[in-house]
Amino acid sequence: MSSSALATNPAEVIAVLSSALDDGRVADALALYEPDAVFVPQPKAQPISGRTAIQAALSQFAALHPQMTSNIRGVVVA
Repeated sequence: MSSSALATNPAEVIAVLSSALDDGRVADALALYEPDAVFVPQPKAQPISGRTAIQAALSQFAALHPQMTSNIRGVVVA
């Protein structure tokens, strides 16, 4: 079962993403992104798109073993 199947709401997505990156499971983190997703790797950075570019950015981020938290104020459904 993929990580994306385990996340059913925004808070769970953050928890699954954090766990995957902390454990170095970049493929599981990448599975949370839509094929046409755009990723901003850090504040004020240029957005990147494409699975290869997003995977590379997530790999660099995973190397830091990040501990992420969330404070969701609202959800926008597109």
